[in-house]
Amino acid sequence: MNNAILTAKLLALVEGKETPESWLSWWSDHESELETLLSRGEFLRLKPCKHAFKWVPLLGSQKGAAGILEKSGTSFEISGLYQEQYERELDEFCQAQKQIQAERKRHSRLHIRSYTDSTQNSPRLWQK
Repeated sequence: MNNAILTAKLLALVEGKETPESWLSWWSDHESELETLLSRGEFLRLKPCKHAFKWVPLLGSQKGAAGILEKSGTSFEISGLYQEQYERELDEFCQAQKQIQAERKRHSRLHIRSYTDSTQNSPRLWQK
C-alpha cells in the first residue's frame, strides 16, 4: 500500500464516508501493512477499538486519521456524522435500559405484593 491510497482512505474516514462495516473490513485486510507503514502511535490511534456500540470504533479511528492527515499537511474537513450516530445509538441504548429497569421494578413489586399477601403476619392480611 502506498501513501496515496492510505491518504484517500483516511480522507474518506475523516469526511464521514465510511460505514462501520466497510472500515472494519478494510482495517482487517490491511492491518499488517499499516503496522509497517505507520509509526506505532499513529497505528494505535487509528486502530478501531472493540466496542459493543457500532459507531465508537469509527469515532476513535476518525480522530486518529485526522491527526495523521494534519501531520502530513493534508487539508480536510472533519465530519460530525460519527459523533451524531454514536449519540443516537447511546440514546437508544439508554431508553432500552430504562425500559428494562422499569419492567424489573414492576416485576419485583408484583412479587413482593404476592409474597406479603400470602404471609400470615402481613398487614394486608389483617386489613382483609
